[in-house]
Amino acid sequence: MIENLLPSSDTKPFYVSLERLRGVAALMVALFHVSLTEYTDSAGHVRNLITREHGSLVERSFWILGNGPGAVILFFGLSGFVLTLVLNSRPLGTEAEQASTFLVSRVFRLYPAVFSSISLMASVNIIWHQETSTWHRYLLNALLIESSINSVTWSLQLELCAAPMVLLIFLAYKRWSMQALYIPYIIFFGLSFVGFWNHLIGPPNSFGQLYTFVPGMIAFLHGPSIVKRLKHPRLILIGCIVLFALARPTIGWSSYWTIFVESTLGAIIIALLAFAPSRPIRGKVQNILQFYGRISFSFYLLHGACMHLLPPLLPSIQTLINLGYSPVLMSVTLFVLTTIAVTPVALFQYRYVELLFIRWGKLIILHRAVLTI
Repeated sequence: MIENLLPSSDTKPFYVSLERLRGVAALMVALFHVSLTEYTDSAGHVRNLITREHGSLVERSFWILGNGPGAVILFFGLSGFVLTLVLNSRPLGTEAEQASTFLVSRVFRLYPAVFSSISLMASVNIIWHQETSTWHRYLLNALLIESSINSVTWSLQLELCAAPMVLLIFLAYKRWSMQALYIPYIIFFGLSFVGFWNHLIGPPNSFGQLYTFVPGMIAFLHGPSIVKRLKHPRLILIGCIVLFALARPTIGWSSYWTIFVESTLGAIIIALLAFAPSRPIRGKVQNILQFYGRISFSFYLLHGACMHLLPPLLPSIQTLINLGYSPVLMSVTLFVLTTIAVTPVALFQYRYVELLFIRWGKLIILHRAVLTI
């Protein structure tokens, strides 16, 4: 999901604030994964560590902080923003050349980390003698045809579908301006309420979120002109963050309207962070968030994989819960431990898989361009 906002030799601007936002979203997803950890209580009922319905105030606050679905919507908005930035920064050429270059770069951006994380899951399953999938099942998941092994890859399936949509909308925008953005946005938003459309890929209702990339495109293309006219952008930013946090508990955790509100607020937050004037802020927290923003793609994939590999540890978790330990405390502990375990692996994968294949993709694109001269 997923495009890292990395400085490069290109002329593309680098938005530190958006990289930190990616870090926040990645950690929110990790909290969400932890909250869904199942255990069997003393009465034999299977429960999640954190209960959303009828939970305590602390548990409900945990759900708001760990709003994984909302964080994924933020990722989609950021992808729409960055992919539009990339397209807008491409050297001039024919539309066919632009499309070819863009789609090749997306393949080299998404697939290597997916193959790497799925291979790691297969290796661990074999070592732990928990092998339940055949080799072709792993291959289908690595190719993003299925998301049955690492369930978070459904969002990468949607990224693959969104790439040509973003490309076509951008090319249409260059010809026809505003209506090329808003007409497909309205159409895809309307389709998100249609059952068969929502079930085309991934878990139920996932494909209906395709339209959430478009607000990110709008944020990039029209954000600067809108933001510069605002008198109090920081107050608006704070208000949008508060409304974003409250959207799911007030509108509904699974409502189509929640996704619409989150995608709209997310786009406003992205535009304000990117274009509102602000003085540089440095500190340990900001540095940590920026670090996790940089490795967020690998961290997202590998934390999802880590939670799938957790079952051997579940008896210990269940024992502690049944002895009276707080589920919230257990969730925080599990979040810290899984984050510590996943971070070095994600950093390694980022450096030696993601960046390596991004460079190879650029070399292939450059080689093709030289051959066509």
